[in-house]
Amino acid sequence: MRPYEGSGAMLKLKGKWITSNYRDHIQTCVMSKKHLKFFLKKYDGSNGRIHKSRQDYDKIYWKGIGQARRRLNDYENIRIMKLMNGWLNTGRQKGLFGRETECPSCGWHEETQLHIFQCGEASMKNTRKNAFKLMEKYYHQHGVPGTVYVPFIKVCQATCNDKPMQANGPVHRTVEDAIQSQCDLGHDFFLRGYLACEWLIAIQHFQKDEPEEKFIHLYLGLWRSLFAPVWEQRNAMLHGESSRADKDEHEKITNELLEWKRVSHLRLGHQQQYLTEYNKEKIGQWKTTTMRETVKLLVKAAQNFMDDMLDNGHHRITEWFTPMNMDEE
Repeated sequence: MRPYEGSGAMLKLKGKWITSNYRDHIQTCVMSKKHLKFFLKKYDGSNGRIHKSRQDYDKIYWKGIGQARRRLNDYENIRIMKLMNGWLNTGRQKGLFGRETECPSCGWHEETQLHIFQCGEASMKNTRKNAFKLMEKYYHQHGVPGTVYVPFIKVCQATCNDKPMQANGPVHRTVEDAIQSQCDLGHDFFLRGYLACEWLIAIQHFQKDEPEEKFIHLYLGLWRSLFAPVWEQRNAMLHGESSRADKDEHEKITNELLEWKRVSHLRLGHQQQYLTEYNKEKIGQWKTTTMRETVKLLVKAAQNFMDDMLDNGHHRITEWFTPMNMDEE
């Protein structure tokens, strides 16, 4: 059987003619069996390991993980690879080499990756609170539907508070399905970034235009806005005061953020002013990663504002913003 004339098909994989993205299809075909074997071996439940099945494997949107990781720089990619595989240098990892396993922040007897997100020490809780606010702004500015990202963040909050993975409010059936699938995968897998395929279905229901692009930002917001500052704060507790270079960078970005606030009426639209709802005291409580991501959001918002000005000033409905309550219970 030959492909339809003019279809552009050049090869056939698993009974399907491939017409585009040849490299991705070939890579998937070559690696899928090996990757599944690695996953099931790694999470076979032996020696105290987490147990995951083929059904769990199929729940995860692996394509989205790959697409999102292409947006990360080399340093971020290495760190995210360690996070996703449980290889971060936590107390549990140190314990494997006969070293102390306690959490450097609160003294909990064994610091796991999940504990880092759930640590009850005051500065860690404050870092998470600021991170959730940044996640909210990030998702809004990147066009993720609020009907998806609001419950997504609430589930993140519940997970970090070691509570049932619920949005604590009415949600659309597609979002409910996504939350249930994520619950089946567990707290730890969720915060590592193993997002369920149903999140894409939920986004597609509310966002017909480039839903996979919006889904990519679910990953990036989780990794950059939540994990990065939490990990930075944990390391600050472990290693003490920041270096002079870190302090200089913090001061430089602080001045940059204050300048954005001073000229926000010139660079940002009315519906974007919430991005500069901070002062010098609040900035002083932020992690450097949070500050960097905030600057990136401001740059993107300014570009969006300029694009709208050039497009007869029309505003998209997604520019409307409803703040969430980020106080931890």
